[in-house]
Amino acid sequence: MIAGETATEVELLAVSPSSSGSVPYPGLRAFRRDESPLFFGRDTSIDAMVDRLATTRFLAVLGPSGSGKSSLVRAGLYDALKLGLHPSLGGRWQIAECNPGRRPISNLAAALARSAHGNADHDVDLLAAQLGRGPRGLAEVAGSETLFRKGWNILIVVDQFEELFRFRDYGEREETEAFAALLMETVQLDLPLQVVITMRSEYLGACSLFPRLAEQISAGSFLTPRMTRNECLEAIEGPSAVADCALTEDLIAAVLNDIQCFAPFESSANVDQAEVLAHQADQLPLMQHVLNRMWRSAKDQPGREPLELNLDDYNAAGKLSGAIERHGEDVLKALEQECGPRIDRVVEQVFRALFDGPSLSLAVRRPRKVEKLIAAGGGEGRRADVLAVIEAFRADDCSFLRTSEPELDDQVVVDLSHESLIRRWPKLAEWFAAESETDRLWQRLADAAEDHRSDRPAFATGAALERFRDWWEREQPSRFSAERYGKDYDALSQFLAGSVEEARRVAEQREAETKAAAEEREKKRQGEAERKLQEREAEARREQEERWRKVRRRIGYAAGIAVALFIGAAIVNWQLARRNDELNVTRQQLVLATLSSQRAALMFVTQLCGRVDEKDREQCAASYLRQIEKAAKTTAVTALPTQQATGEGGTAAPSQIIVGSRR
Repeated sequence: MIAGETATEVELLAVSPSSSGSVPYPGLRAFRRDESPLFFGRDTSIDAMVDRLATTRFLAVLGPSGSGKSSLVRAGLYDALKLGLHPSLGGRWQIAECNPGRRPISNLAAALARSAHGNADHDVDLLAAQLGRGPRGLAEVAGSETLFRKGWNILIVVDQFEELFRFRDYGEREETEAFAALLMETVQLDLPLQVVITMRSEYLGACSLFPRLAEQISAGSFLTPRMTRNECLEAIEGPSAVADCALTEDLIAAVLNDIQCFAPFESSANVDQAEVLAHQADQLPLMQHVLNRMWRSAKDQPGREPLELNLDDYNAAGKLSGAIERHGEDVLKALEQECGPRIDRVVEQVFRALFDGPSLSLAVRRPRKVEKLIAAGGGEGRRADVLAVIEAFRADDCSFLRTSEPELDDQVVVDLSHESLIRRWPKLAEWFAAESETDRLWQRLADAAEDHRSDRPAFATGAALERFRDWWEREQPSRFSAERYGKDYDALSQFLAGSVEEARRVAEQREAETKAAAEEREKKRQGEAERKLQEREAEARREQEERWRKVRRRIGYAAGIAVALFIGAAIVNWQLARRNDELNVTRQQLVLATLSSQRAALMFVTQLCGRVDEKDREQCAASYLRQIEKAAKTTAVTALPTQQATGEGGTAAPSQIIVGSRR
């Protein structure tokens, strides 16, 4: 939905600066009035439409997007009426065509003024005021001979009637209701005036919003049928024959087969019906576009006369499903080479301003004035880039865009040629998703700002703020973008800036608090560590003192034991010494006694050996004495270890005794 948009495609009849009628296939745009000789495959539908209009004086041509409603009216119905196929009104027709837009009565007045005969200069505002007087305003205007030719029939065509259901406020709804009442009243009066509308069939339910509209549509509706394979064959071969261009049989078979694969003529219950409807809506624009590309490319190649299109041309164009993407990327690449890489952003903003809708399958065109597109593309500083984009994509060999006038100025209206462009050029599908996200985020940002202004003010925070900030930095939305969705750019940008500043302040405060808490925890940790260190040191000292006490205790025990042992040893030594002394005395006495006995025995032996000579007697005595002396020494060493050689204690050694005895 668009707030405050007044631009419409009232005058979008001139689609390109060079509207040459020599091209047999129009491409993405609808057929024009002067292209009826190129319009094939719809004879049955045209006859049915003429009959229905003759019966009800009101014809509602219904069908999904891409079904060919506008082409069927402009190149089929117009030509049939001018040929006099209407059973009662003849072939003199004055046609006023408009799109309702957001100011339907004003747009109808402009269309009537443009259709006036004699190139009369009519005041559109005055004419709109006359139409707005009431339901019979159009009947009153119809009597003006300066506006309408006398004796001619008047055909009022309202293309894309569904635009009436997109009002945003009470004022727009009031004008919409007045416009619908104007048409309903007109067809009830006996006037040479017929009304034809084209409308997407999904808006049928909304017709009950206006009195008598639902009933009138029920009586005069014509549901545009899907073209059959044979009708598609006529639409392919007929224009080429008019343009003296031959088509090879394998090319025709390939195109028809691709149409069959892209959108089967016989639907299946095993496929997604919504996807099938979307493909059916796009098959005719895609067919016309790829044929247009093939014809233009072959026409520019030297040496191809007479002209014949073949399968190689079809493959080079990208076939049915890839021709739009390849063509769009080629135009974009040429723009980049001419204007630099900055042009990509301008192209995106221009195209995003030209469509709207709740989903890709329900996307609709949004005509804009050039001044609005300049605002969307970045302002006056980007005027040249915006105009370059419009010129490139509305060129006669492209026709992605169409304009209301050949010469561009701020009031010229720009529109997409067809909704299929949005769905079949992947780049536009991405931009549509981005624009849908922008719509949602503008609304969420406005809701958050409204909460901030309420009794419980609060800035955007958390994940919502991060989403807003990322979107703002990525998209860099303009005032045009805010106005498009009815938002206050200044208020919301200030709110977002305030939210970011508040988040920064809160983050800094939180960081400071966190830092202070961390410092406090560190201080406590250091204090705890110091306390534990002191406790460990005190414990270590206590353990050391305890160990020293144990050592001192052990030393004391050892010293006491040593002293006791020393004293005991001393006592034992003393006792042993005393006992040894006593033993020595006894042993000395024993030795002396023994020696005395031995001496006596010696004397006795000597006496007994008196008859032995002196030499033998001495030898015998010496031998005997040696044996005695040896026995005495052995006894002395064993019994008296402390009195060995010196003979301490005043007692003579045994050897001395024995020697003395010998002597």
